[in-house]
Amino acid sequence: MDTDSTGLVQIRCIQIILQHSKSATNKLMKVTDTEETDIIFAHEPYVYQKRPVGFGRRYRVFSAGTGKRRTAIIIRNNNIDAILLYKSSDEDTAVAELTYNNLRHMQYVCTVT
Repeated sequence: MDTDSTGLVQIRCIQIILQHSKSATNKLMKVTDTEETDIIFAHEPYVYQKRPVGFGRRYRVFSAGTGKRRTAIIIRNNNIDAILLYKSSDEDTAVAELTYNNLRHMQYVCTVT
């Protein structure tokens, strides 16, 4: 997370289609470390036993549903609090409410159509 010349906080985000690829997920982890990405919106993440995997322990992965999950919101920055909104989320849609400092109730949606 950076602060621009006006003092506003910039949250770095990536939106990516991983096509259920383990190698694409590994490459994404290297890029997010280099670019210091805060939030990842992943479509078609690599899945094992119906859950998105391959993101490492320091990442918080938010996805919902009982079937094979096709979307995930991944938070890398520990200063961002997140809650998955289960009533609005399913295998194809992940909706999370994020809080950072005084910015509250920001809702992020990741969906596959």
